[in-house]
Amino acid sequence: MPNPQENARLEQIKRSWQQKRQITERLGKIKTKIGVYSGKGGVGKTTVAVNLAVTLAQQGNNVGL
Repeated sequence: MPNPQENARLEQIKRSWQQKRQITERLGKIKTKIGVYSGKGGVGKTTVAVNLAVTLAQQGNNVGL
């Protein structure tokens, strides 16, 4: 029989799997995904992603970042 620490850990694992499942389901419903990437750091990926998200949101699109 699991002790209280093991029970707590099992509950934590269960919650983690439930969250991952929910995220996977939600991502599956997204019609369009845009990736901003580069092989090099410090080239402005975050700036481009944020500005793109703001512009799309201002045009009435639902945006997640």
